[in-house]
Amino acid sequence: MPFKKNDPNINRLGRKLGSKNKKTAELRELIKSVYEMNLQTIYSLLETLSIRDRITLNRDLLPFVISRFAELDIPITDRKINLPSWMFEDEEENE
Repeated sequence: MPFKKNDPNINRLGRKLGSKNKKTAELRELIKSVYEMNLQTIYSLLETLSIRDRITLNRDLLPFVISRFAELDIPITDRKINLPSWMFEDEEENE
């Protein structure tokens, strides 16, 4: 069914700005449900990975699970950040 010239049914304005893509939302929900159903397996696999691989895995998967935020320009300060001890378990074992 090709387009016909001056067909009144053709949407010439396109999708409204900010409207959600239904297929993307469905895919995101599917990935989120798989992630949630396999959370225990993921946790046990995470224990076998190095800290670098854990961070990479989370960085790659989380955008599919939660919405991305706009990029923020946050200045770096000399303030000390308390990181959880489990993040350094691999480093302690290697010493």
